[in-house]
Amino acid sequence: IDDLKEENGTLEKKLLHLANTRDAENGADSDANDAQAALISSLQEDNDRLGVEVKEARVFVKERKARESETTEKVGELEGEIKELKD
Repeated sequence: IDDLKEENGTLEKKLLHLANTRDAENGADSDANDAQAALISSLQEDNDRLGVEVKEARVFVKERKARESETTEKVGELEGEIKELKD
C-alpha cells in the first residue's frame, strides 16, 4: 500500500508537471497567435495605404500624360505657325 501511495504521488507530480507544461505551451501559442494577428493587421493596413498610393500615382501619371499631350500639340501648332511665318 505504501508503494502504491508513493507511486500515486509520483504520478500526480508528473501529471501536474504535464498540465503546467501544457498550460505554458498554450499560453505561448496564444501569445504567438496574438502577435501573428497583430502583424497581419499591420500588413493589411500597409497594403491598404499602398493601394491608395498606387491609385494616386495612376491619377498623377494620367494627368501628366494629358499635359504632355497638350504640350506636344501646342508645340506642333507653334512649329506650324513658325513655318508659315518663314514662308
